Amino acid sequence: MILFMKIIIPDNMIQEVLSELEKLGTVVYKPQDLSKEIKDCEVLIVRSATKVTKELLSHAKKLKVARLPNEPIFLPKYFEP
Repeated sequence: MILFMKIIIPDNMIQEVLSELEKLGTVVYKPQDLSKEIKDCEVLIVRSATKVTKELLSHAKKLKVARLPNEPIFLPKYFEP
């Protein structure tokens, strides 16, 4: 059952988690160019190494859900740049 088309994980993640996320969609793990990859991603999972800025999110036109440090769930439609 695929729920999301593209899931980006730019930070370190254990293999078991990656394997489970692959059941939900295509996982892009540690992309070379995050601002390019985020353009068509629906889910962004960040641990702590990647800095998520308003500029980065401005490229994320299809983003539906993000998991950011210190925020359990972040819904971009409620984000005001």
